[in-house]
Amino acid sequence: MKNKIDIFVIVVLIFESCIFNNPYKKDHIKKISREIKVQQDDSLILQWRNDSLGCKKIRNYEMAVLITRNYDLTHKSTNGIIDLLGKPNKIIGFKKNGVILRYYYDSCCQNGKVNYECDYSTWEFVFADKNERVSQIGGVKM
Repeated sequence: MKNKIDIFVIVVLIFESCIFNNPYKKDHIKKISREIKVQQDDSLILQWRNDSLGCKKIRNYEMAVLITRNYDLTHKSTNGIIDLLGKPNKIIGFKKNGVILRYYYDSCCQNGKVNYECDYSTWEFVFADKNERVSQIGGVKM
């Protein structure tokens, strides 16, 4: 009986070390916990995230304005914006450490992909340094 308990404890310890020491699992758990927090906090953000390219016409100018009014976006870092709005559609580096996070909305799409021949709009967050706070927020209709 004692041998069975010892074997069980060893198996549990091995299993636990595989799960909790795996960096991918840790990142995945962090991502899930952020998503759960967003789900609990605001359906507006969920709607934004669920229309990742703006193809469903859920993401639009009015939604961007509402999010801007409801959240203090100017005091967020690059990670803070990404945690809130999800993965940007495009990340553009400039100068030494500058970065622009670009999110599409009101997109013209074909087969679930943005058709760049048509009009689409972007909401952009400019960071003079990727480790600092937002230095400028703007939008462009292309």
